[in-house]
Amino acid sequence: MAAYFLVMSTVLLLSTIDNVDCDIRNLVKHLMEDEDQPYKSYIRPVKDENTTKIISYEMLPKNLITFDEVKQQIRLRVWLRQHWDDEFLTWNPADFNNTNEIRIPSTKVWRPDIVLYNSVDTDGTNDPQLPVTVLSNGTVAYNTPYIFVFYCKVDLTFYPFDIQYCNMSFGSWAHDITQVNLIPPSLFGDTDQYQDNGEWNLHKMPITPKETLFSCCEKPFKILMFHLNLERKPDFYIYNLILPYVLISVMSLLAFYLPPESGEKMSLSITVLLSLIVFNQLVFQTIPRVSAESFPILGKYFICMIGMVSMSVTMSVLNLHVYHREHACIPMPEFLRWIVFSVMARVVGKCKPHQVPPALTTEWKGYQAEKDGFELEELMDDLDFKPESILMSTKGGNNDGSPRIDRMERHMTRISKFTEYLAARKRKKDKDQEIAKEWRDASAVIDRTLLLSFALITLCLPTFFLLAARGFFSSEDNVDH
Repeated sequence: MAAYFLVMSTVLLLSTIDNVDCDIRNLVKHLMEDEDQPYKSYIRPVKDENTTKIISYEMLPKNLITFDEVKQQIRLRVWLRQHWDDEFLTWNPADFNNTNEIRIPSTKVWRPDIVLYNSVDTDGTNDPQLPVTVLSNGTVAYNTPYIFVFYCKVDLTFYPFDIQYCNMSFGSWAHDITQVNLIPPSLFGDTDQYQDNGEWNLHKMPITPKETLFSCCEKPFKILMFHLNLERKPDFYIYNLILPYVLISVMSLLAFYLPPESGEKMSLSITVLLSLIVFNQLVFQTIPRVSAESFPILGKYFICMIGMVSMSVTMSVLNLHVYHREHACIPMPEFLRWIVFSVMARVVGKCKPHQVPPALTTEWKGYQAEKDGFELEELMDDLDFKPESILMSTKGGNNDGSPRIDRMERHMTRISKFTEYLAARKRKKDKDQEIAKEWRDASAVIDRTLLLSFALITLCLPTFFLLAARGFFSSEDNVDH
């Protein structure tokens, strides 16, 4: 008995399904293949040609696939929801087993020719041609996924703390506003289903309906503009771009802390400069070739830092020149001594005011002239200085006219002058050492001044450009935009 009821239930279920399928086939045949007026998918579904077809158009962004800033193109995956009334697709549900809705291929019905005006997709419209849902009152719902590739003008002024304002303009390609009118369900797009991108955040998507008159046509076209506000996530660029660049720039300060006698000041400065230039080239290969009005503030900072490091190389060369002036034994000019030891040394607190070394007298030239022609060893050999010879010469009691005594007096005079020459030579050597020390002290003061000055610049420049990149100095109009 149970088997009988099971068999009967299966038969009834299959017959019901067959009846439903038969009803749907009859309904589709009734709608599409009417003998009196067959349905034409290429004709606007209105009985009166003066009737404007209202299209409810909604776009739901799903996720941002790519944002090619060099080409200034966005690849965005969205869901489209389109609803309109088709006056030729209506029926009485009671005549077709209470069937209120059906799904038929979208190629069999009329669809509005809505296109993305700023599309740069070379593969076509990528229309999936999914079925449409038709209700008994003639309402047609066409919900499809799309991948749009469109142009977006990039403004990199505040890169990498920038917000890009990209527009998507949708409208009919062949029908003006008197034939097809686009109406958004809301003036603010639905972004609740948007999936976060690793680099960009979609904050909001306002919608602006407008009428645009083209040169080809007499009547305007209805256009819906979807405004995408995309904010870049700056964390990656802070840790991989800005912070390494600042650290490399800080290394240029070590050139002023390195002693000149080490011989590595220029090597360090030039290495840091080349590192910044190479790093700068790598960075600008990832951003588009922008014009002057949208040149990144960060790029201006990079250029300023390269200029600062170049200036530090120049200052290191000049300071090394000052340091090695010690070998020339040339006294320091008065104006330079005043600038270095009276101004710069007091400002940086390097040392006390430098004492000016005393000048040498003109005796040194005379001593140098008299010194020429003899040496001390030759003088002592010629003198034959022996104590017994001096005693024998003095025992006679009469020393007048003694050739030996006269010669000894002459040699003693020359010895006295030679002793004075040695003293003058010692004073000149001390003077030269004092001059060399003065140049070394001046080099140390200049190094300290340059170290503090460039340290202040290195600290202030990133702070200023960071605040500028964050829009701290922007006008209220730019902030509101």
